[in-house]
Amino acid sequence: MLISEALSDGVRHSVSSHTESSDRRDVGEVTGSNPVSPTKLMKGFVYILQSKKNGRYYIGSTNDLERRFEEHVEGIVEATRNLRPLFLVFRQAYKTLREARQVEWKLKSFKRKDIIDRIVAEKEILIKGD
Repeated sequence: MLISEALSDGVRHSVSSHTESSDRRDVGEVTGSNPVSPTKLMKGFVYILQSKKNGRYYIGSTNDLERRFEEHVEGIVEATRNLRPLFLVFRQAYKTLREARQVEWKLKSFKRKDIIDRIVAEKEILIKGD
């Protein structure tokens, strides 16, 4: 199931004000004798999935949200295989994958469901000190 299909099928999701209008890689056209690699232009995403089975959350980051969501849905990701079906309940874009990974690590270090519940409800990740 593609992200666009999941979102149009009523899957709960959130997009913060930090998220650009397009969730896909928007690298534009690169010209010249030495074009920049598209991977250097990609942004990163932090996303939160919720299990319909037991309500547990999974926090992840990626540079290709659609591909990664599909891997979760298909059961390719061992960490979420037994949590399916999963809903995408939150996503937030960052300028770089490195920045997204840092936010993911910080969120995982909290280990508190109430913090994740608040992020999902408020549709935004706000971490003091960033």
